[in-house]
Amino acid sequence: ASSLTIFQVITLEGWSGLMYNYQDTVSYTTSSIFFVILIILGAFTTLNLVLAAIMHTYLEQEGKEKNTVDRDIQKKKKDLALKKMLGPTTSEINHNTSSLLAPNNNDINSTDPSKFE
Repeated sequence: ASSLTIFQVITLEGWSGLMYNYQDTVSYTTSSIFFVILIILGAFTTLNLVLAAIMHTYLEQEGKEKNTVDRDIQKKKKDLALKKMLGPTTSEINHNTSSLLAPNNNDINSTDPSKFE
């Protein structure tokens, strides 16, 4: 019963009725001091602990996400450096060769007006 009473005061749910009952039973000053101390230490400390745990979890997840993004960026940089080091691939060479060998007389994007006559 006492644990339930303290839990009720810490959660700030119906604590005023309990305080009035204690004031009738014990002295007014003693019960008031008890409830003020219990509320300050219990409710506000518990609230701060819960908020700290939530914030810690959020910052931890944010750090993991940042690490993942940084790792992806580093991988792309390595892939690009390797690609530059190795030169063009076979498919790129074939594409470039075929585009050079193919006739390009009907180029719509050309700015030469003699091609449209």
